[in-house]
Amino acid sequence: MARPLTAMLALTRAAAFLGPSPHKKPTVATPMLAEREEKWEPPEFEENRIKARKRQERFSPLDKAGAARRLMLDAQRQMKERQRQRPAYLPLKPEASLENATAGQWFSGVVRNLKPHGAWVSIGAEVDGFVHCRDMSDTDFVSDSREVLRLGDEIDVCVKGADAAKRVLSLSMLQVEPVDESRRAVSSYSVDERLEDVAVTRVTPHAAFVDVGARVPAYLHVADIGLLPRRKVGAARVPRLKLEAPGQAIAECWVKAVDVGRDRLRLTLVPPGPERDDPTLYGRRTSPLDEEEDDEMAPRWTD
Repeated sequence: MARPLTAMLALTRAAAFLGPSPHKKPTVATPMLAEREEKWEPPEFEENRIKARKRQERFSPLDKAGAARRLMLDAQRQMKERQRQRPAYLPLKPEASLENATAGQWFSGVVRNLKPHGAWVSIGAEVDGFVHCRDMSDTDFVSDSREVLRLGDEIDVCVKGADAAKRVLSLSMLQVEPVDESRRAVSSYSVDERLEDVAVTRVTPHAAFVDVGARVPAYLHVADIGLLPRRKVGAARVPRLKLEAPGQAIAECWVKAVDVGRDRLRLTLVPPGPERDDPTLYGRRTSPLDEEEDDEMAPRWTD
C-alpha cells in the first residue's frame, strides 16, 4: 500500500516541477462566467442614458421640427433682453435738481439699476440717486438690494445729500432729518474719547445706531459690546449690554474709530486697555499698521 502512495507523490512533484502540459486544451468560459466578468455599473447610469436620449430627441431638429428648442431659446433671449433693458429717466423736475434738492425732501422715483450694495433711483434730477442697503429698512438687515427691490419699482425716497459740483445725489428710503449745525462734527471726535449718557435711536439684528450728539448717528456693532468679567471661576461671561429697542440708554461708551471722509463714527463699550485687544474674546481690535510701526521701532540685530 506504501508503494502506490509513493508513486503518486513522485508524479505530483514532477508535474509541479515541469509546469502545465502544452497539450492541454484551453477551457472555454461558460455564459454565466462571461456575465460575471462583465464590468458592473449602477442602475442610475442606464437611467441617465435614457434621459439624455430623450432630451436629445426633444431638442434635436433632426428628429423633429425643433419647436420646443426654439421656444426655449426665445424665452432665454427675452429674459436677457429684460435684464439689459433699464427703465427710462423720469422727466427733469426743477425742485429735484442737484442745486435745489435739500436734505429731508421726499420724491417719487423709479429703480433703474441694482447692485448688491445698493440701488440707483431716478427722481427727475440730472443724475440717478444712490440708495445704500443700510438705508432700505430700519428693522431688518439688508445684505443685497435685490432682495428688496426690482428693476422698474416705483418707490418714495428721501434726499440725504446733493452735491452739484461732484454731481452726486444720495437718497434713502427712511426719513432723513436735516443736518443740525449746532451738533458736533465728526472731525471733532477723537479715538478712545469717553462719551456718557447716550441713547439708542435704531436697532438691527447685528448692530445699533446711537445718538452721541454728533450730526450723524454713531454705529455700535454687537462685536464691540464686549463681555463682563467672570463672577467666579468657570462661569460664563455675560455681554455688557443687550440691545433691545430704540430709546435704550447707554451709561458710557468709547469712540472706536473716526472716519471723516465718509462722515462716520464707530463706538465700543470695551474700555481702552489690554482687554480690548484680546483676540480670544472680541476679535482683532488693532490695525495691522500698528504692528508694522512696532516692528520698525523694535531694535534690529547687528553683528
